[in-house]
Amino acid sequence: MTRSWTISASPATIRSHHQQLRRYFRERTPRSVDVDDLVSTTWLEAGRSFAHRCTLRYYLFVIARRVLASALRRRSRLVLDGTDFDELPTQLRSPSSEMLVRDLQARVAHALAQVEEPFVGVVALWLKGWDSVSIARQLGVNYNTVRSRLVRGKKQLDAALISASTPGC
Repeated sequence: MTRSWTISASPATIRSHHQQLRRYFRERTPRSVDVDDLVSTTWLEAGRSFAHRCTLRYYLFVIARRVLASALRRRSRLVLDGTDFDELPTQLRSPSSEMLVRDLQARVAHALAQVEEPFVGVVALWLKGWDSVSIARQLGVNYNTVRSRLVRGKKQLDAALISASTPGC
């Protein structure tokens, strides 16, 4: 038996629940989040799985809480992924994460020292977040040369990192 996507409720009930969902998401998310997207996701999920075992409103808000949690988790991950570790407030950094980051920075610096000369400058700037066009301008070389050096330099960096982490090497 295939499930129907229709939810049996009056248009007034649907409208009322829709407005309540919009208000729920609007009160709990930053302005930059698209509330209508979250409401649509909630309705789609409810349409797929609503089995009339409870009230529609209750079921919608169970789903809405899950959708909200997922959206906020995804948003916080995006915000932190774009942030340099040193720029994070001290409250967000634990001693173990401090040690881990410092250890990784030391390993990368050691591996970078093993990258050959024509590639090391390009890779060092790339590690600082520069793009290929900016690196080409800074070093005064052709863009395609930067791309080639970056590929070859990253291979050397990867090899140095792997050999440093492999026991017995």
